[in-house]
Amino acid sequence: MGLILALFPPSPLFLCYDGVHNCKETTEPIMPPIKTEKNTGTAAKSGWSQQEDTALTEGRENGLSWEEISAQLPGRTVIACKRRFDNRQRQSGPWSEEEVAVLSRSFDAEAAEWREFWKKVAKGVGNGRSWQNCAKKMMDDWKKQ
Repeated sequence: MGLILALFPPSPLFLCYDGVHNCKETTEPIMPPIKTEKNTGTAAKSGWSQQEDTALTEGRENGLSWEEISAQLPGRTVIACKRRFDNRQRQSGPWSEEEVAVLSRSFDAEAAEWREFWKKVAKGVGNGRSWQNCAKKMMDDWKKQ
């Protein structure tokens, strides 16, 4: 983002420094550059359509990576897709009692298989790691993606 310094009367001269290497004098204030997505050089796309939101949700439900999802949405970066998805999740509001009950029943129905899965993973890792340690490590790493 450029920094504009105004030299006060008697000279209506402006100096513009763009933060990289360009410094020039002008009699007109210089407008800041158009906001761009980092490292793309293209103008940032604004607003999300319902179709794009649907593509985000369906992509995640189908196990697609953020790279695969953003490739399906021209003008959307991986970071933009992640942020939009996270923001949409937060907009869902607080959990209702019914949602919590459904979540609890679903978790209970799958918990035994889940524990057995992580026990197999821990056995493969060896080194005395418990299945709980392995599950926590993978979930923490997954959240960072």
